[in-house]
Amino acid sequence: MAASSSSTPSRWMYDVFLSFRGEDTRKNFVDHLYNALAARNIRTFKDDKSLVKGNSISPELFKAIEGSRFAIVIFSRNYTKSSWCLDELVKIIECKKLRGLTVIPVFYHINPSYFRHLLGEESTMTRTRYLLGMRALKEATWELKGATWERALREAVNTAGWDVQNEANGREAKVIQKLVMNVSNKLNHPIANIKEDLVGIDSRVDEVKLLLELGTDVVRFIGIWGMGGIGKTTVASALFDNISHQFESAIFIHEVRERSKNYGLENLQEIMISKILNQRNVKVDSIPHGAEWISNNVRHKKVLVILDDVDNTVQVNALARNCDWFGKGSRIIITTRDKRILANPNIANIHRGRLLVETESVELFNLNAFKKIHPPKEFKELADLIVKYAGGLPLALKVLGTFLYDRNIEMWKSVVDRLRDIPEDDIIEKLRVSYDDGLKK
Repeated sequence: MAASSSSTPSRWMYDVFLSFRGEDTRKNFVDHLYNALAARNIRTFKDDKSLVKGNSISPELFKAIEGSRFAIVIFSRNYTKSSWCLDELVKIIECKKLRGLTVIPVFYHINPSYFRHLLGEESTMTRTRYLLGMRALKEATWELKGATWERALREAVNTAGWDVQNEANGREAKVIQKLVMNVSNKLNHPIANIKEDLVGIDSRVDEVKLLLELGTDVVRFIGIWGMGGIGKTTVASALFDNISHQFESAIFIHEVRERSKNYGLENLQEIMISKILNQRNVKVDSIPHGAEWISNNVRHKKVLVILDDVDNTVQVNALARNCDWFGKGSRIIITTRDKRILANPNIANIHRGRLLVETESVELFNLNAFKKIHPPKEFKELADLIVKYAGGLPLALKVLGTFLYDRNIEMWKSVVDRLRDIPEDDIIEKLRVSYDDGLKK
């Protein structure tokens, strides 16, 4: 299903904010990109007024940036010659750090290395100003804002982005299509904006990416296996956000076990067909009918499919039975607690979820319990004990940390006393500690 404004949480005014230099891109790339986003019902802010160099950005524009989930920054040859664009970029990077704004750089007929080279460690502000074509900016303005502009520019261009000239052989229409699909996929998929969800995730995502062998044209199935709460869904979610733009279509089906029980597999088949084929009002009469529809219509598309929390082979067979259901280069990822689900000839490799190491456990717990990495001195000993009893399980660390946030030290001691008496491998009982104590408060 396409993203829609109706799905945008109330805190968001827009799904996407477009930042660009008007004279370079307004009547070509930006116009086509805006129309493609609108066709997907993605609510997009595009300033339609002339960007008059030297004028201050209006408060309304700042509010639009603050109220957006994504900012697509289109770096063109003259972007850095505009103080307006640079002020806009500073605000975007500020919102990235403080509000969870996702920044997507797009390099339009300019190589990303152009900026990265000029912003190297040895660059001085004077050299940067000269080489980036900022000489036309007033001296007083540069003295006041130059360092801030340079920091924002450095952070933006070092973020993974899209190089229009090298993506899809430079075909702009294809680049726009892939970019819009990437944004649409993320809007239809819970995005992990909170840092604590991402502790220790990078190495695990890299391990799974190696198993996927993304550079090959084969259709590849892999499994992610492990106990409940170990972070299978978090890894799959981060992976989805990282690689979904490489596919023609991508879908993440959450909670397959629960949703198939509550709504039926036919409903999940309808969702999968609607998303991958961009069709509305799909109606599946039976599971075999849905399976046939998927296999007949998806076999020529390069897709990414993630089936999360699968608990029986019937679910796999209904949604992704064979490699020949999908086009060349497709990747199918199945997360499950039951390794027997992955005893399937289609499954090429299995990633086994692993517990957090001690340093990761401490960081995850502290971020949830104190909203910072280091705990107050009077809580440190208790925090260390809770981390020990949680046993490196991400879900237990998050639940316990969230429950204890802003609680008094007596409550902390009570939780430690209860955890001490629970067997090491009884994870459910450990999670119940916060639930039971929560009912008392």
